[in-house]
Amino acid sequence: MRDYLFEEILDRRANVTRPSVRVDQELLAHEPEYALIEAAVPLRLRPLRATLDATLLGAFPRAGAVAYAASGDLRAQDRIGVIQGLTTLRADAGEDSRELEVANPETLAPGQRLHLREAEACVEGRVAEVAGSTVRLREPLAMGFRAGANVERIESWEVLGVEEAGSGHHLRVALRRRV
Repeated sequence: MRDYLFEEILDRRANVTRPSVRVDQELLAHEPEYALIEAAVPLRLRPLRATLDATLLGAFPRAGAVAYAASGDLRAQDRIGVIQGLTTLRADAGEDSRELEVANPETLAPGQRLHLREAEACVEGRVAEVAGSTVRLREPLAMGFRAGANVERIESWEVLGVEEAGSGHHLRVALRRRV
């Protein structure tokens, strides 16, 4: 059953990425790689309040915010990139590229996190500098993207825990900001 009143308060959109860890032949774990699980998930992000979120506070004392989302597949250790602004690539950006030509660089600044997203592919990057319509990243891209791909300025959060709320029709998610 859909809760239309609840859906009306979901005022933000976020990308959900999930870690996977590759283990080599010597059984050594590598750095996790995050893959897009769902794009533009509707949610509501709020500061954690002891009076309303007591069960989350007790279980996750490091949490700094709570998100409310429609029922879905969210898990601890997922990352949520709350979309703060959107532009697109003006030109293709190849794998290992550090420079992006974007349509609207005005809301981008050094230090901000970005999601480059196209279809089922999503890569996170961090802005090193902005000069005109060129955005230079701190690290090279792990994969290439075509002109027209989304460049989303995000606020990045780590999922600490998830619980059902509201008679099972939505989720309450404990979050910690990624710095």
